[in-house]
Amino acid sequence: MKLLPKSKFIKEKRLHTFGSLCANLLYEKYLMIPMNKQHWTGRELSYTITEDVHLLQDAGYIGLKPGGSDIHQCAKIWPRKEFKIELKPHLCFNPGIDYHPTKWVELKEKKFAGYRHYINQLNGKEERIKRYESVPITFKPNNDTQKVENILRRHFAVAQSCPILLHHPDYAQTELCSALHAVYSGDLHHGGRLYTSTFFGVQQRKSYLRQFIAINNEETVELDFSGMSIRMLYAKIGKPYEDDPYTVVVDKFPTLSHGEKPVIRSFLKKVLQAVINSDSQADAVSSGNYELYVVSSDKSETKDILRSRGIKVKDLVLAFQKSHEPISQYFFSKVGQVGLELQYLDSQIALRVIDSFNRKSIPVLSIHDSFVVQSRYRDELHRVMSQSYMSVMGTQYPCPIE
Repeated sequence: MKLLPKSKFIKEKRLHTFGSLCANLLYEKYLMIPMNKQHWTGRELSYTITEDVHLLQDAGYIGLKPGGSDIHQCAKIWPRKEFKIELKPHLCFNPGIDYHPTKWVELKEKKFAGYRHYINQLNGKEERIKRYESVPITFKPNNDTQKVENILRRHFAVAQSCPILLHHPDYAQTELCSALHAVYSGDLHHGGRLYTSTFFGVQQRKSYLRQFIAINNEETVELDFSGMSIRMLYAKIGKPYEDDPYTVVVDKFPTLSHGEKPVIRSFLKKVLQAVINSDSQADAVSSGNYELYVVSSDKSETKDILRSRGIKVKDLVLAFQKSHEPISQYFFSKVGQVGLELQYLDSQIALRVIDSFNRKSIPVLSIHDSFVVQSRYRDELHRVMSQSYMSVMGTQYPCPIE
């Protein structure tokens, strides 16, 4: 990384401080840093950390929300995409920081934080999308949260008992972080999804890379619930759904070629999230456009196909509603309550799968609705996933697993 302190008196302690700051930014979504130099007197890290924070901010590598001037007041800083892009070529391997969550269970509140504006590249018009921010909430632990924490602590201990490595032919061997923490939203019965953090988290690896994960030097297999969110909604009304929930929508657009359908099918997963997490149809369309033109701006193939076929995100949203009319009562819920309810059920299924393998001291890696185990446990994983889904959903209809 070319960004270095410009002081004439660069000492080993300052370099250590700067390196520690960068390493922690890789491993956390945000940091709280005391910006009063007096705070750092007599500590392991140098007071120059306050200068390094501004150095990184001026270079555009981090965001910063200032705190007060009191010695104990902290500034909130977080890494921007540019920070990881700058460091990526120099971080082919995990530097070996022994990471585990500071909190195994978190509760956050979703608050409206205004609008985010963007340009719809299809029509050149400025549009807006509602923006929310998650604010931590203090809560009193109970038997349920303690059970979740016990499962996640045990999962961490089992995973730590053997190396979990990424053996990609084009990269140096990399140790991956598998520690999970649960994040609930509003109350302890909404949200609850399990996340890995850090630049080296298992969930931070793209799907095409995860096939190269080795657990204890053994090859692994990843099994994924297919169309889980849609099937969960059908299970809530006591009906099975045997077709592919996304292909049935794609088939409503006969102008799409055989090769184009899989591309649009992939994008429909984002459309589903917009439909169940938006307050209205208009908000869902805006969310879909934002995903297409801002968040996934690199997906030019999807945009080119939609543009060439004259298909708008609104057309996809309407087709989704029509294809899944029996569960339309769950679409466009207030502040995404249905989406958060599904996340809670999703987390309960994941916790059951993890707990089952914990009891046998078998490492299992969780990527939300998919799981990775050593290949010899493939059949057992399939059985446990299927049983966990049907038990949590109270249904006799299994969810397909691929």
